[in-house]
Amino acid sequence: MTNEIKAKVFAQYLGQRCATAEERFNSPGLTLIGISDLGCQVRDAAIKLTYYVTESDLKIVLRPLSAITDEDKVQVAKIEGYYYPNVKAFSTEELKLTFSFDSVLDFCIEWKGNRNDYFQTLSSSAYQYLQSKGYDLPNYLLGGKTLKESNLAIYE
Repeated sequence: MTNEIKAKVFAQYLGQRCATAEERFNSPGLTLIGISDLGCQVRDAAIKLTYYVTESDLKIVLRPLSAITDEDKVQVAKIEGYYYPNVKAFSTEELKLTFSFDSVLDFCIEWKGNRNDYFQTLSSSAYQYLQSKGYDLPNYLLGGKTLKESNLAIYE
């Protein structure tokens, strides 16, 4: 994988926690804030310092999609149009999201026992929402692999 591909993938996760090879488990305040010709720009909140690291020395700290929170399930359902004005709030016990990946990330929503009988493609808005929340998603730049599968991320 080229550094250009890594930089493009990392740019999709700006603002996420990250770790460098030598500080993998002791840098909770490290955040990815930029990408440039110099490498990945990170900010260490603990020492209030911004510096650059190469793409090969950086891992994004993410969560697997299987660890999606109830709040994020509700937001994805709302983004995908499964929230109606006459419904005050989703009951998270009654909401189930199932994800599938073939060539695109698909989902199926089940709510109050009503289930789609097909999977539909996750919208780009929902995909970007899940990225912004730090979920590891299949990426077209990585041939459909997740960042962890491509050795670009670790799980918290």
